[in-house]
Amino acid sequence: MSQVWVAQYPWHAPVLDAVSERLSQNRLPHALSLRAVPGWGVEQLLRDLCEGLLETKISHPITEFAHPDFRWVEPEKAELKIDQIRRVNEFAVQTPQIAPRKVVAISQAETLNESAANALLKILEEPPPNTHFLLATEQWGKLLPTIRSRTQQLRVDPDMKLAHTWLAEQGVVGSEHDAGVFGWAPLTARGVLGVSDGKAQASPIPPQPVLSGGVFQLESHLTFTWFAGAEDSVAALELWYRAILSALKHHPHWLADRQWIVRLHDFCEQVLSAKRQIETRNSANAKMLVDALEFPWSQLVQGCPKVD
Repeated sequence: MSQVWVAQYPWHAPVLDAVSERLSQNRLPHALSLRAVPGWGVEQLLRDLCEGLLETKISHPITEFAHPDFRWVEPEKAELKIDQIRRVNEFAVQTPQIAPRKVVAISQAETLNESAANALLKILEEPPPNTHFLLATEQWGKLLPTIRSRTQQLRVDPDMKLAHTWLAEQGVVGSEHDAGVFGWAPLTARGVLGVSDGKAQASPIPPQPVLSGGVFQLESHLTFTWFAGAEDSVAALELWYRAILSALKHHPHWLADRQWIVRLHDFCEQVLSAKRQIETRNSANAKMLVDALEFPWSQLVQGCPKVD
């Protein structure tokens, strides 16, 4: 395997090895779908595959990487649009200039609107030579069936053992309970625990709805600062929801205050509603959705039952 086929995360190695082997045997399909659940790094895998296929190292942010045989496509205002795909199709029929092949990388492929998906489908049905399409998604079920049928799926299988070892190497130490709250996703766990690229970060502290004494201790604005800055707002909201449910198990006295429990239930419904809206193709601005939760959150914090 050449130097550019290096996995940033160890659980990606099987996918990279499979692609490298098929390429060496001239059996690599023209269209691949990269599938992973949130927190397992499908965007990084997409970047690593681009490096391998282009046979070059990408040292800049992927959106700023200029290469005549490469196109990176990501959603504009929450969706991938037909004009973007038309430009991709124009690029795809050209001859490679400096790389052995052309590469089109489509981030968040599940956000393709119907017109864009139909335009992409046409070229996937008759792909030009020496051109490879890479579609990445964390929401496989939302990728249109017609697109799924025209691509070969490569799935990142969650490897808990590798993830645990990697987290330990990054200096991330947590309990089984913590891992469950984070959905067993290593990148989510590393980000929430304030560790980035192997170096511990002083802040921000992850949102923990409950600390000692059965009382909310965290300032609401710190919580929202963390969520608003999170790279994956959906994963952040889901983590928040799980943390609240987990806290209930450790503070059963809350259940005695039925009025407060109703308010907690309503707030959780608002969190899940924001999550669903961010996931849809016509979602509003993610930051606005999160910001709108700040007031009901602060009200919930103020009314939290206290321990006698």
